[in-house]
Amino acid sequence: MTRQRPTLRTTSIAKGIKRYGEIGGTLEDSLKTWWLYVLECQGGVLYTGIAKDVDARFEAHVNGTGAIFTRLNRPVRMLSKAPMATKGEALRAEYALKQVSRADKLRWCASGLECFVKNASWKI
Repeated sequence: MTRQRPTLRTTSIAKGIKRYGEIGGTLEDSLKTWWLYVLECQGGVLYTGIAKDVDARFEAHVNGTGAIFTRLNRPVRMLSKAPMATKGEALRAEYALKQVSRADKLRWCASGLECFVKNASWKI
């Protein structure tokens, strides 16, 4: 008797996922999304990172259990965040954003990081 291997298929549930914050989006859906975010820390320095749960990650930074940088420079507020399709895309966007000047980062945050993501020349 031979066993049949299950075939991979896309379910309608996976096709219908909406990002958190969209109409019908849920917290569960947001945890499936990677986020690019920028924090303003004490002394006015900026911190750029990625996370699946941005609010929990922000709390970790504030409580001193996040990155070493934010233990030394405690976050004051979140300037902006943008949803990303995959972890790889989030990592590339994080790297690209870290390459721009502080002034440009502040401009991107003011206009919304979604604009940075949409106008990205770093995408493959």
